[in-house]
Amino acid sequence: LQAATSAVDRIYIDGFAGPGLNQLRDTGTIIDGSPMIALNAHSPTDSNIRFTQLFVIEQDAETAAELEQQIAKRGGDDRATVFVGDVDTRLPEIVQDLSRRAPAFVFLDTVGMDPAWRTIEEIAAWQVELLINFPEGTAINRNPNSEKARTYFPDDTWREMWQRGDGRGVRDSYKRGLGTLGLDQQHLSDRLIRSLGDAGQKYY
Repeated sequence: LQAATSAVDRIYIDGFAGPGLNQLRDTGTIIDGSPMIALNAHSPTDSNIRFTQLFVIEQDAETAAELEQQIAKRGGDDRATVFVGDVDTRLPEIVQDLSRRAPAFVFLDTVGMDPAWRTIEEIAAWQVELLINFPEGTAINRNPNSEKARTYFPDDTWREMWQRGDGRGVRDSYKRGLGTLGLDQQHLSDRLIRSLGDAGQKYY
């Protein structure tokens, strides 16, 4: 990875990029996914102020190839790089090659318990800005004793809260872990996002 960055760079990183376009289940309408939204985003007062580099991660090779095609159609292949692979491997590689002077926004929108906590620890020193969609409901309820659950949370304090049905307590245990890493400028209230899929509820 050669991601030469400077103080003037504005970095966007997407850990779960997808194909670039999404189809709404109810209407069939095609809408932009998060990488395309970020590619087109700019300051409301100056269209030249935008993300200068985008690094997007997609685990499935075919989906990543589709995403690359969508990016090229928008003329964004000079700014955006698609990485095929697992977020726990790729995300630290990308972040640790960035200049600490370059502001970076990392979007982690997952329906499952990813990334592993060790990945958050590895990138925390770069003081990136994180937007994490926290899965609540099916993702955790189906797999409370799995290896995924063990590695997703910073410690085991969430488990007692989960057993009591205290969703707020489960989320707060995760947020406390973020605080111990210096990522303590968190929203005081979480916003609920309801998923139409199997994932249940998510908060960020």
